[in-house]
Formats: sequence, structure tokens, C-alpha cells
Amino acid sequence: MSIFTRLFGKKDDEETKTRRQAKGVRFREVETTNGNRYEVFTATSRDTALEFLRAEDVKEERSYLVVETPDGSFGKDLVMIFDEKTSEMIEFGERKPLPQLKKSKAHCARCGYAVLPAGRAVAGVTEMIVMEDLKKKGVGFSCQTCRTLWCPFCISLQGAAPICGICGKVIKLLRA
Repeated sequence: MSIFTRLFGKKDDEETKTRRQAKGVRFREVETTNGNRYEVFTATSRDTALEFLRAEDVKEERSYLVVETPDGSFGKDLVMIFDEKTSEMIEFGERKPLPQLKKSKAHCARCGYAVLPAGRAVAGVTEMIVMEDLKKKGVGFSCQTCRTLWCPFCISLQGAAPICGICGKVIKLLRA
């Protein structure tokens, strides 16, 4: 294990490259543009690319995996797997639960993915929250009692109210 992995809990480029090439996908390069990080790979087919993207986690905002194939390029971000050319969603990415719930002010307590805030509330306006829209935007919820964040993929609903999985209280939309 490299010092980078021990210090930051992340694989360095050499370890990542070796691990990912074993899946039939070849590492090409890392690009950084306007604060976004793109790990670019190549694969022989769309099916191989999608299988690879389904198996990989992208837990941080502004991080992307891109796999170029003869059938087109496909990407994965914090929220979904998508067609790189059209930006059309292919499917939501699966979020595997952490071994145990973990309180956090930046990441979901259940899956560890970054949770983004919604815009500011507008005074006097009642909002209708559509879970599908929140999932597409990576916007989540905050528990005001235990100060824990939840993504829309991992919350539990009691009736129509989202409930904190740690303290059991009703949680609210996370605001900027």
C-alpha cells in the first residue's frame, strides 16, 4: 500500500491503473479541467464500459470516470452513468452502503457519497419535493437534530416525511 493510500484513503494512479486494467478496461489518462477531474479509460465495447462503470464508485462532486469505446464514450459522476456525447442518463449509479452508518456534515451517513445543497428557500413559497429530481442533482437532506446528511437514494420515508436513520427525527432538504 502506498503512502498516498495510507494518508488519504485513496489509491494513487499506479494502483488505480493496475486494479482497473484487470477488468478489461485500459487506463489512458487523468485530465483536470476547470476544477473537474476526469479519469479517462478505453474499452472494446459499450457493454464492457457499462460493466466497468457500474462496478466503480464516484463519491465526490466534480469527479468523473469516462470510458471511450468504438460505440461512443460513456461516463459516471456522483449521480449517474451517462452517454458522454448527449449527456443523457443511462441509469443511476448504485450506491453501496457503508459497513455502518457514519455521521457526516458533507457525506451521506449510509453510502458515503457527497451530498449537495439545494438552492436557497424562497420566502412564502411552498415547495413540492420530487425525489427523482433530487437524485439527478445529487441534492440531499440534513437532520437538524444530529447534524447528519443523507442522500435521496438512502433516506427512509415514514409516510411522506424523510426520516433520519440515526436519530429517527424528520429531516429537511439541505440548503446552501
